[in-house]
Amino acid sequence: MGGSEPDLVVPPNSISMLRGTTVLDRSIRVHSLRGHMHLRGKHQIVEAVYPDGRHEVLNKLDWDHAWATAFLYDDDVMPLLPKGTVLIITSVWDNTEENPHNPDPGQWFVRGDRSVDEMGHIRLGVTYLTEEEFEEMVAERERILTEGEAEQIAAL
Repeated sequence: MGGSEPDLVVPPNSISMLRGTTVLDRSIRVHSLRGHMHLRGKHQIVEAVYPDGRHEVLNKLDWDHAWATAFLYDDDVMPLLPKGTVLIITSVWDNTEENPHNPDPGQWFVRGDRSVDEMGHIRLGVTYLTEEEFEEMVAERERILTEGEAEQIAAL
């Protein structure tokens, strides 16, 4: 899963956004994600548009350059995404004086590797699944949810 990095050019005193998409060519289970931005990063959002048209926000990472780590999903809530799902990754930058980490909101900034430059990408930790494995995992999730609902009703 990947793509090329688009140009990133952000004017002074502005909030800017960049969005990228990819279509899954195989079913996957997402076990982790890690965002990456620099000083002007505001947040990143990972969304899924399923082949049946449903839309879901998988995660929103409010960015803090001093704290960057991987987000690990618990086993029972790892996103299960079928082949054909469109992933949408949105990164937002705050190049204003409202951002306490911004060294100079009056400057243009571009994509680069230095901390005073910017970037915005997300790395997903995934397991590729056969269609059979995917269907089995979805069925197991549905079974667990149904049993949990029955237990809650019985407790009433």
